[in-house]
Amino acid sequence: MRQLWLILCLLAFGCAHAQTGSGISVMVIPYEDSEVDSDHANSVNKSMNTHIMDQFNRKNFRVIPWENVAVDSSSGSDLNMKFDKTRAIKLARAAVDSGDPDLAARALVLYKVNFLFEREEFGTKVKIELYGEVHDLEARRFLGEFSDPTGAGTVRLGKDCAKKPECVEMELRKKARDIAVIVANQGSRKLYKLTSKSDSGSSGGLANTFKFRFENLSMDQVLDLKSEIDDKWPGAQRSGMITGGDGLVTFDYVTTAPQEKIVKWTYKAARKILNIPRDELDIRFTRKLISVSYNGSTITDNDMDDSDEYR
Repeated sequence: MRQLWLILCLLAFGCAHAQTGSGISVMVIPYEDSEVDSDHANSVNKSMNTHIMDQFNRKNFRVIPWENVAVDSSSGSDLNMKFDKTRAIKLARAAVDSGDPDLAARALVLYKVNFLFEREEFGTKVKIELYGEVHDLEARRFLGEFSDPTGAGTVRLGKDCAKKPECVEMELRKKARDIAVIVANQGSRKLYKLTSKSDSGSSGGLANTFKFRFENLSMDQVLDLKSEIDDKWPGAQRSGMITGGDGLVTFDYVTTAPQEKIVKWTYKAARKILNIPRDELDIRFTRKLISVSYNGSTITDNDMDDSDEYR
């Protein structure tokens, strides 16, 4: 019995550990909030959003309040702005493009809560519906949508209460925590796609988009490199169309491999495919831009891995 208890404890710990946000930064934005009032200042919406952010924090996600971006005049937003999905995504991407790590979220959680009012003989029944979706802002991909599989429930209002907005808000606020738990649980299931690990030791669940810029290389050389990158590099998801010509070529590259691996593999691929030695290639990172220049760099790496394996 004691051994069984120990096994169950270990399994419980393992499951709890797997269900972690791993500190991934997320922004949570309500859109078309409710049929009560779409104003963010509405006490029902404020209470729900506060509880939802708290629930994501509890799951070890780093929550960036959308208000922090909205008060930044350069984003073109303000605290009184009403959001549809397009505007919410634009706000989140403006934060990413700002380059400020305190504002830039990795993922965006959008949610909508509808309160459907039905008049009855002895009062008003309020049915609660919620919907949401999750976006990977870095890789610009849709991670999935979610809803409440069990129903967030209903609220019944007496005849007198239904006539008073403050009474309606007070009763609906009582459901705010329940709604927050549902949104966080359903949304986090989509977000775990970002934190899950693949079978390869060189790649994880986070997909990053880089832009390669090749200088002083012919188009044929870049095509050979791109083929090697797409076919051989661990974590490669997709690459974009090539633009440019001999001497200057660019393309986008989406991968789950970390930045330091990309640098190492680029040197390796240049030596393996193009027979360009390490000391004749210069690679520089500027945020998500990888500039690769064949210009006789004087930098040397005495610890360079001479194998042909990408690891």
